Amino acid sequence: MNQNLFKFLGQFANQLDYLNSLIVTAFLKINNITIVNNIFLKKYITTVENSDLYKLIFIIGNKFNLEKLISIFEFIVSPSDKIVTGAVYTPQYIRTYIIENILSNYRLNKNTKIADISCGCGGFLVTASEYIKLNSRKTYQYIFENYIWGLDIKDYSTERTKIMLSLLAAINGEDENFNFNIYTDNALTKEWDSKFDIIIGNPPYVHVRNMDNETKEHLTKWSVTKTGGTDLYLAFFQIGIENLKPNGILGYITVSSFIQSLNGKGLRTYFQNHQLDVKIIHFGDAQVFQGKSTYTCLCFITNIATSNISFTICSPNELEKITTESFDKLNYSDLSIEKGWLLKPAKTISVIEKIEKIGQPLGQKIAIRNGFATLKNNIYLLKANNEDANYYYFQKGNKEFIVEKEICREAIKANILRKDSDIETYKEYLIFPYKIENKINNVRLNIIPEDTLKLNYPYAYKYLLENQTILAARDKGNNSYEAWYAFGRRQALHLPGNKLLFPYICNKPIFIYSEAKDLLFYNGYALVADDSNKNDLLWLKKLLESCIFDYYIKKTSRYYSNNFFALAKNYIQNFGIPNLDKKEISKINTLQNKVLIDNFFLKIYNINKEDLA
Repeated sequence: MNQNLFKFLGQFANQLDYLNSLIVTAFLKINNITIVNNIFLKKYITTVENSDLYKLIFIIGNKFNLEKLISIFEFIVSPSDKIVTGAVYTPQYIRTYIIENILSNYRLNKNTKIADISCGCGGFLVTASEYIKLNSRKTYQYIFENYIWGLDIKDYSTERTKIMLSLLAAINGEDENFNFNIYTDNALTKEWDSKFDIIIGNPPYVHVRNMDNETKEHLTKWSVTKTGGTDLYLAFFQIGIENLKPNGILGYITVSSFIQSLNGKGLRTYFQNHQLDVKIIHFGDAQVFQGKSTYTCLCFITNIATSNISFTICSPNELEKITTESFDKLNYSDLSIEKGWLLKPAKTISVIEKIEKIGQPLGQKIAIRNGFATLKNNIYLLKANNEDANYYYFQKGNKEFIVEKEICREAIKANILRKDSDIETYKEYLIFPYKIENKINNVRLNIIPEDTLKLNYPYAYKYLLENQTILAARDKGNNSYEAWYAFGRRQALHLPGNKLLFPYICNKPIFIYSEAKDLLFYNGYALVADDSNKNDLLWLKKLLESCIFDYYIKKTSRYYSNNFFALAKNYIQNFGIPNLDKKEISKINTLQNKVLIDNFFLKIYNINKEDLA
């Protein structure tokens, strides 16, 4: 998007009618279109001399087609609305591919109904209308009134959808008054009078943390989003499918997280319970949406029962190369709702199953822990410039502070570690306003009372007091803490034992060993060993940095750009750990060469190196 254009239009963000008028009039003038009959469009045509209009025409230049208009309407949605509505511009080639794939194999009749139930400014509906017009003798007036339905939660979006469709007709010589089937309503609660033959679109990407309470309440009424933290787009699958006629087809571009994520469990359950005919084109780590790091796929779902799903992995710019033979099929009975769907060729699945079936799952072998979460780490964590017997001295901005050593705990940011010695290099100190009380078979974590904190740790108290306002804003100020200086979460504040630390995501497995039993960590995970299994960590480090684990995690984990992948608990907990005897453990502990280590484990798992290619 031209930054000058975006900046110019941005100054009218709160004047929606005026902004629409500028854009519509500029479009008509640049394309030499005169509107005589269309009353709806005429209300957006500026007839007076207007310097804003001529500035806009100058910035746009002499080429202003419908696709540029769609992108402008999408880009000028306010940032705050984009957060809560998930509005995003879908590239034309994606819309065209979805619509051609559906309509080229579908015979329209007079009762055919095509809908986008999160239509935004109407990009999908424009493309569908163009396709129908090109492949039939129908007028746009007939197409809009008989084939096309749209819904969006924002009235400015549905208004712009009507503008887009009206201009599509106008640029093709139809200057009429149209009756649109475009509605402003909430898809989560909307009840349609009849079902659709085809549903297309780009469902909104909104995480639960950005939803209002009303939306969260509505989501509990849909089985795919009934429990836990969720994403809005998941509900749009169920809404779409349940508003399809028998044999109807749904075509979405959507984030691909439902395939493996915990959040997607409800949707996977829904698909498998209904045995729906699902076809997935996965884009891997390739990016489709400008300025967004989202990992996406195309989903085509036919409302018929079948025993398997089809899938392929493809770069977005190679969609036209896909044929029927490009797809692999997997039976629903071979897919795991709990673990996530492993959409891989049969040979890959065979190797993964061999790895998972050996010995004991990692999650049962040893504890996998998350790091702590204060919700304001930049306040509680400090890097000491100096220290003496009793105090740490550190700088925040232009100010120097003192904190008592006794109230601090050593901490490390797990995702920056690359070698064991990095722990000492990057070690920080965490102001820890808690006391740990050890009783038989019970450990209690007690917040230090404010009077005690002020009396025994006056420097720490003074520093925290200076940041009280910032701490109060955590969780948007909606949470009630046991004390204003308490951490945002209580997780991972007492994890005694040796540890293997590792990051959230990486491009190769890295596990950092530490014998600092009281070391706390954040931004990552750790395998934590008690005294009974602390010696396992050394040989587990070698296994988890071997070619076996590298292959496993890259084939089963979530995609990220630049060949990065996730190391979250749900992706690693089922990795099979062999039951080695003392002789085997002794041998692996003596090996330092990676090739020898890889060969040792390839033999243990009975896997050929070629199988990992």
